Amino acid sequence: MIGYMPKQGDVVELDFNPLQRTKRGRVALVVSNDKYYQKCRQLVVCNIKQPTKFLGHLKAGDLNKAMQCLTATIKTIDPETKPVLCIDKVPECVIDPVRLAMNSFF
Repeated sequence: MIGYMPKQGDVVELDFNPLQRTKRGRVALVVSNDKYYQKCRQLVVCNIKQPTKFLGHLKAGDLNKAMQCLTATIKTIDPETKPVLCIDKVPECVIDPVRLAMNSFF
């Protein structure tokens, strides 16, 4: 059992490829919801290719530029086997378009 359970809209740091043995993790946006996790015990995340710019644009309110930092890389991870660290949470106005796009999945 894990202590921290990521929620939809969390910006998290995790290790996509533990075999690389790098100290730095990847930053991703959690796009799956609680219902999906309860059924599948997996999280669906979207890799953020430029996390510093993404978070900086969010804080400045420039959502268009922030969304350009997201990639089309969608992955599932098991938070019970991979360490997940919460870095930030995106505002509702950012996660709402993601929810619309992901509705067909969840």
